[in-house]
Amino acid sequence: LDQPLDFFVLFSSFSALLGSSGQANHASANAFLDALAHYRRSQGLPGLSINWGLWSEVGAITKLGEHSRQRLHTLGVGSIAPEQGVAAFVGLLFSQTVQAGVVPVDWPAYFRAMPHAERTAFLSEVGRRVQAAPAQAEKTETAPEQSLAQQLAELHPSKRRRRLLEHVQRQAHTILGLDPGQTVDTHQPLSELGLDSLMSLEIRNRLGSSLHTDLPATLLFDYPTVEALTDYLGQAVLGLENASPVHALGQRAAAEPSAQPQSLDDLDQLSDEEAAALLMAELQQMKQQRE
Repeated sequence: LDQPLDFFVLFSSFSALLGSSGQANHASANAFLDALAHYRRSQGLPGLSINWGLWSEVGAITKLGEHSRQRLHTLGVGSIAPEQGVAAFVGLLFSQTVQAGVVPVDWPAYFRAMPHAERTAFLSEVGRRVQAAPAQAEKTETAPEQSLAQQLAELHPSKRRRRLLEHVQRQAHTILGLDPGQTVDTHQPLSELGLDSLMSLEIRNRLGSSLHTDLPATLLFDYPTVEALTDYLGQAVLGLENASPVHALGQRAAAEPSAQPQSLDDLDQLSDEEAAALLMAELQQMKQQRE
């Protein structure tokens, strides 16, 4: 406090701004750094906290597995090139900024993966800007999923289920990170294609966002194939005609667990609510098997 410093710079993390599922300790520790910068400024002392995203080529990103990279891609979170990071650092160093987040984010993609985020006070202004973006942004390949409910309503009843199935299939293909030429067998459990617990929640979020509804965290446990998911969404959520009957877990031939955590790292990234939901689904399946 009594040293005549020209600079007092804290390297925080964007996790303190956007959160990091399963890493509340990491996010809160970085939030403390942010608060320290604000406190010092309030005392007339130099203070700057930078909420860095991942840097490319160096640091933590070089240790990420393919799943973690795919998850960041799904969230629309990019990486900072070293030269960009240095330029941002120098610019902030000589500004009057107290706290700044430096992370490239594709906000439309982020809000599709995290549909509730734009309703938070912190991101509400960003959400409004995304919604008010030029029409060109709405012409991307994700536009159909944003207006899926309306499209289904306009289709002939005999064609609605097929359109819904194609939509579910496309979301699964994207989250699984499959090659463009690889197709998703609608009767094959998605777990056999590499689906894990986090991916199952991302698919749940995307489907819920496109249909403007909240879906259960155990959705992929209960309906492990594209066909089963389509039937559930068509009948139980949308009330479509020509939708196949839907059965509970354990009463369906294909009811294998589809989204079991593949590692302890996967479990660490789940929130308490999500972990509890997945555990309950596993216990329910064990009970059904015994019966």
